[in-house]
Amino acid sequence: MISALIVNWNTRDFLADCLESLVNRTEPGDAVDEITVVDNASEDDSVEMVRDRYPGVTVISLDRNIGYAAGNNLAAQGARGDLMFFLNPDTVVEPGAVSALSNELAENPKTALVAPKLVLPDGATQASVRGFPTPMALFGAWTALDRLFPAHKVLASYRLPMFDYEKAQTAPQPMASAWMVRRSAWDAVGPFDERFPLFWNDVDWCVRAWEAGWDVTYLPTAVVRHEGGAGTRQIKPRATWESHRSLVEFYRRRYGKRLGPVRLALCIALIMGVGTIRTGW
Repeated sequence: MISALIVNWNTRDFLADCLESLVNRTEPGDAVDEITVVDNASEDDSVEMVRDRYPGVTVISLDRNIGYAAGNNLAAQGARGDLMFFLNPDTVVEPGAVSALSNELAENPKTALVAPKLVLPDGATQASVRGFPTPMALFGAWTALDRLFPAHKVLASYRLPMFDYEKAQTAPQPMASAWMVRRSAWDAVGPFDERFPLFWNDVDWCVRAWEAGWDVTYLPTAVVRHEGGAGTRQIKPRATWESHRSLVEFYRRRYGKRLGPVRLALCIALIMGVGTIRTGW
């Protein structure tokens, strides 16, 4: 059984396209069995649209925005499927994607999650797979040294400029715009850490999955179209700042002991400095 889980905030029209791509699937094995939308107190009639057009979809309508991580955790709590298909509302699932992702998990019992190829509105493949944001990896990305040395094992280890998006392979951390997750892995690894309400919760989950002995896979034969940032662009400066704040929290949790207090403080200062520049605050 496959449960599709979507957290929505003021993206009604995108959500409608996403749901349309899920409910009108006729190929055997390529359908989801249930759909749940958690609505984070939208003000654009998203809830009314879903209830009117898609009465078979379960809607959890909240009176406040609890964030992406908590919203997905809430959806997962009630999901009945042994596979959970986490989707951003600004995605459209192409034919064959559901069956390809579920078959990949069926054939590889050590795989916790499989992520599809994401395709942007202009038809380009989205660079949706990253490595982990170690200090030197971020240094390579933020100084563009990873572009000068795209094969460097350290400086290019975050943005992964040499990652082959036409090849099925393990992936350190695919962005969670579209993830199919094995329920038993979710239960073993645990839910999203809600200390990362909007960003970096997917990175943290992948770290924990790898540490627990699970694999994470990228599968290009499954295709999902992705608008990208339909929700966060509504609050872009705040979202950018939140991304850097959550990265600081990630560093404290993941690298604090390894770096020690002085180097950790320097990394935090750099992260927040970059955040200040990017937001213009």
